[in-house]
Amino acid sequence: MVERARQLLRRRFSIAREGLAIAVDSLAANRLRATLTTLGIVIGIVTVVLMITIIQGLNGAFEREIAGIGSHTLYVQKFPWMMHGDFFNFRNRPDLTVREATAIAAVPGVEAVVPHVYTARAVKHGDRSARRVVLVGTTEDHPRIADLEPAIGRFLTAEDVRHRRLHCVLGSEVAERLFPDRPALGARISIGGFPFRVVGVLAERGQIFGESMDNQIFLPLGALFRCFGRHRSIDIGVRIAGAAATGTTPGAPGSEIAAARDEIVGAMRRARGLRPGEPDNFAVNEQAAITQMYRQVTSGVYAAGIGIAAISLLVGGIGIMNIMMVSVVERTREIGVRKAIGATHRTILGQFLTEAVILCLIGGALGFLIALGAGRLIDHLTELPISTPPWVVAFALGFASMVGLLFGFLPAWRAARIDPIEALRYE
Repeated sequence: MVERARQLLRRRFSIAREGLAIAVDSLAANRLRATLTTLGIVIGIVTVVLMITIIQGLNGAFEREIAGIGSHTLYVQKFPWMMHGDFFNFRNRPDLTVREATAIAAVPGVEAVVPHVYTARAVKHGDRSARRVVLVGTTEDHPRIADLEPAIGRFLTAEDVRHRRLHCVLGSEVAERLFPDRPALGARISIGGFPFRVVGVLAERGQIFGESMDNQIFLPLGALFRCFGRHRSIDIGVRIAGAAATGTTPGAPGSEIAAARDEIVGAMRRARGLRPGEPDNFAVNEQAAITQMYRQVTSGVYAAGIGIAAISLLVGGIGIMNIMMVSVVERTREIGVRKAIGATHRTILGQFLTEAVILCLIGGALGFLIALGAGRLIDHLTELPISTPPWVVAFALGFASMVGLLFGFLPAWRAARIDPIEALRYE
């Protein structure tokens, strides 16, 4: 019984190998026709693979940049990050103040509250200067809501903030521009005409959405108000205790953020004297809003790319079917001879399906190689991030094989159903 099973297995393997050899010989005999037939498959696979590599690269870059915002942090601000409606309605909202930050600090589940404000000024040291440097007036707790790590010196202390000292911490880009050949620590610089002493230099942070995070200077909030005026709206960063991700399901990771958000909204409404039914005149922003918008954009790109690829693959599949139909007609006598000497319907069906799959695999492999080269060229010539995950190879070849099976089945079925007597008479 075992020996019989082995013989059957060997026989089927021999038939499959013979069918593969015949399919390869047939394609080799018509190289030009086979190459032209695969063009539709090539274009479809190039489209799909390029779309995947670009979006995967964008995903990686987006995750690195969005990490700087913090999934465990809420930002209470005058303007929402995603604005809908009349801009002037948002602009006319009352400014946020430190008093409201104090009200938020009393909310249960809040670990840290950091009021901060932004402005831009020219900075000088000796004969060197930097224009449009972003000044961040903040407190000693700012590193708790942002990725700030001093490479040299220290960050602001509670004493700096309490006494409104003219101390500052430089971003790495500002330090390099003002102090290219000497240490910045302890030096005095002029910010908008006011003398500040450098107490620290931050490690390089990179960019977020194209904006440099290293072209910044951090100084005590009170010092910024004293030097550059306090008639400006502050932003309030709120770190939620025990939160690690954004979510809304009770008990799930991130449900702390949803609960704290509701408490913060209530505290802000009370601090601003809003009556029931009146709309909020502030915004509570979080990382999830940007992530949601990004996913909507990328899903649209995916849909468009898949649509283009589907059309290309449909055209390519129809071309495969057409050529295979022609091949069946041309090789009718060959099919009759093979059936006359014992080839079964299954053998003939497998032979022509193999031919169609090989054609599509060739197109898939060519498409993947072209997309890989195009991706590297894009990566070299532009700032667009490119990432090709290993599974794309299997996806490209597997998808091409599926197209071959789908569009090659009808010609293969027709070949398998040919009457051997009529096929032997065919001229």
